[in-house]
Formats: sequence, structure tokens, C-alpha cells
Amino acid sequence: MIHDPGYEMNSTYSERCCGKMPKIHTIRVPTVPMTDRIIGLVYRIPLNNILGDVGISYYACAFDVYNVILIISSYSLPQAVSKTVSAKAAKGRYRSVYQILKGALLFALVSGFVASLVVFFGAEFFTGTLLKTPYSVFALKILGPALVVVAVLGVLRGFFQ
Repeated sequence: MIHDPGYEMNSTYSERCCGKMPKIHTIRVPTVPMTDRIIGLVYRIPLNNILGDVGISYYACAFDVYNVILIISSYSLPQAVSKTVSAKAAKGRYRSVYQILKGALLFALVSGFVASLVVFFGAEFFTGTLLKTPYSVFALKILGPALVVVAVLGVLRGFFQ
């Protein structure tokens, strides 16, 4: 057996093959969600100043309906795609991985489109009848098409995890 100077008995397989993980990965993992929260906070302050109290109340009512429909239509897609893709890739079945991607993208497009239509055409019912805020209908109709985009991006996020 030839002695490999980079091989240590106590090192993990990934350390032996790929070298030690850089410290940036240990810093990056917790800072990404924190940065996401900061960006969300930064956009909320000007939005509140632009819309005012009445506008924010209409936006909040519409956003509540949007969140419920989003959870129903495509909330668990990234986790499902990530789990099935990693299982197939671990077995070396890469053709199946791309079939899963195509099927998940088709499902995301269909479910996102149906949810978008429900939100767009049911906006008067949601805001006028259920929430009793009829002026929220405009905000809800604007948020409707985003359901398709969020569903597709969720599938892509799950695929590349």
C-alpha cells in the first residue's frame, strides 16, 4: 500500500477527498437567514411610509389570504423535491432526477396557476365577504400571479439543495 501524506486515520471521507471545509461555510449558514430577515425589514419600513396606515391594513388583509393559498398550493414542494432528488442521485439514477424535476415543475406550474386563478377571481369573495375589507381586492389581485412564480422557484430551490 502506498502511503498518502494527505490521508489521516481520524479524518472524514469528505476531508480526505475534498480537503477541509473552509470556515466561510460555517459563517455563511447562519447568516443567510439573518440577512433575509434584515432585507425583509428594510423593505417594510419604506412600504409602511408610502402606503400609510390605511394602505398597510389593506395590504395586510390581502397578504394573509395570499399566505394561506401559498401554503396550500406549494409550501412543501422544496422539501419533497430535495428529498426525492437526493435519494435518486445517491443511487446514481440521474435520469430519474431530471424526470423528477420535470414532473415537479409541471406540478408547480399547474398548482400555482390554479391557485393564482382562485386568488384572482375569488378576490372579491375573500376580501368583501370573508374579511369585510373590499378595497383589499386590488392588493390581492396583484399578489395572485406571484403564486406561480413562487411555486416554480420552490421546485428549483429544492432541486439545487
